[in-house]
Amino acid sequence: MNEMEKSIPEMNIKSCSLHSVVVYKDRAEVKRNVSVFLKAGETELKLTGLSKSVDSDSIRVEGRGNATIVDVIYETSEEKSSDAEQNNEEFQSLERELEEKEKELSFIKYRQTLIERQKRMLKEIAEHVTSEKKSDSDKDVHFQSNLSPVSVEGVMVFMRRYEEKMADLDERLFHLNSNEKKMEAEIGVLKEKSSQIMAKSGTGKETVRSVRVVLKAAEDSDVVIIVSYVINNASWSPLYDARVFTKDKTMKLHYYGLIKQSTGEDWDNASISLSTAQPDIGGSPPSLEVHHIGFERARFVTRHAKAMKGMSFGMSLGSSSSVSRNKMRGSYMDDDVMILDSYAAPQPQLEVDESKVATGQLYNASFTIPRTASIPSDNTEHKVTVAIIDMEPDFSYTSVPRLSSSTFLQAAVKNSSNYTLLGGPANIFLDNNFLSKSTIPSTSPNEEFTTSLGVDDSIRITVQPMNIVRGTAGRISKNNHLMYSFVYIVKNTQANVAKVKVLEQIPLSSDDKLKVVVHDPELKKPNINVSFSHGHCVLNDDNNIEWHCTIPPDTSVELSLVYSIDFPPNDMVAGLPNC
Repeated sequence: MNEMEKSIPEMNIKSCSLHSVVVYKDRAEVKRNVSVFLKAGETELKLTGLSKSVDSDSIRVEGRGNATIVDVIYETSEEKSSDAEQNNEEFQSLERELEEKEKELSFIKYRQTLIERQKRMLKEIAEHVTSEKKSDSDKDVHFQSNLSPVSVEGVMVFMRRYEEKMADLDERLFHLNSNEKKMEAEIGVLKEKSSQIMAKSGTGKETVRSVRVVLKAAEDSDVVIIVSYVINNASWSPLYDARVFTKDKTMKLHYYGLIKQSTGEDWDNASISLSTAQPDIGGSPPSLEVHHIGFERARFVTRHAKAMKGMSFGMSLGSSSSVSRNKMRGSYMDDDVMILDSYAAPQPQLEVDESKVATGQLYNASFTIPRTASIPSDNTEHKVTVAIIDMEPDFSYTSVPRLSSSTFLQAAVKNSSNYTLLGGPANIFLDNNFLSKSTIPSTSPNEEFTTSLGVDDSIRITVQPMNIVRGTAGRISKNNHLMYSFVYIVKNTQANVAKVKVLEQIPLSSDDKLKVVVHDPELKKPNINVSFSHGHCVLNDDNNIEWHCTIPPDTSVELSLVYSIDFPPNDMVAGLPNC
């Protein structure tokens, strides 16, 4: 048995070539090729160097060749850290450097003390030279100087030297104080590095993770086994460059994936796929309890109205999951045996120009990057190209004069590609010039989305001052009657026809006694499909008016809004438009 253990060949799995890497939103699946020559009979292979981020329950082994996988065993052991000696040398070097820095800091403090002492001595001499003393004739009122008129010139010389000396001492003290702060910062950095090395060294041991694979061959042969495992501390996120060309009225959407990983292993020249799936093992939905409501007592309604306003609906729901994991003993076929030359072929994938797209159940998709990429374990984002998609946007402009004087260019686009677009940030370029930043919403193939392309000053909105007419209405009740009038002038300075949507608020009454009536323009119901043309207006679900206008080049249109508000004379109304 001992001879067999000694003869077990070992391979560091990080040195094995990468078969493929699938990056999910919060982890990655890594597959590596292990080529080995087997002699007839049973052979045991030990794969070492598995990262501490590996999920041991996810390790699987398959392969190609005339052999059988008999067993797969995951093991951990405590061994002396290979970096312990190096860490010890680095720690001692830091300690020596720290000792030298602390000596320099002590010398700086000593020099600061000397300069402070010199400054005090100079001040005492100056005070003695220029001090006044009481005269003998009148000890309470008269004072005379210690200096005679003959000594005035000497005093002036002393004062000049005093000023020069104090300035020199102050300058030296300033530099010493600066050096003190710098030295304290350097000492802090050295102490932090020492602490990190101490924490890293610990007991001088490290956990070694390995996999033992037992293979059986009927005859001498070369085989290739594929070891796959899920590893944490890896993720990817989408990024887009939307390049809009106004002359051709087209848009190219550059779809990127930002991959970041700190798994402890580098992926060199890897075939990488990006997946939108979330591979969780098990899990059950949370239980939703009955939500009861009822009337509160009348005396509490007013008192607690303000507090109730800030309450959120219901409670924050927690989630529970039930995860069942079996002890990993490999991945086998029937009777715990896998025949290497009888494995399932991979499912065919849809080919496109930039990358391969595979769509699974529940709208999950996988994007295969066409070129190999190297992603080091540095926790830094690395950009890969998923696709470049040609789109035909429908441009329009939107303005909300009440909130902004700017007009925003928007593009309504249909995702005619096979790619699922994940929601993410986008850099907007207009005719190859950077314009602004925006976002792309999550969009499935053949689904439409709208994205903002930033401010466009070619559509100008002028708002005339609001007009209010106050009066009364009704023959008997004599309700207060307020008539509001608004005028907006929209000018298209472009050489092309522009579709413009202008939005404005209409007050929404919460009481039957408070009536709001729109007199101009004539409104259409929201469910009516309104085309872009001058004068077509709708009242949307938020009770805001929308003007849909098609404005010819170098043309202005005038939009008017008139509505009235009626309410009883003795009632106070909150939220009236400002005068």
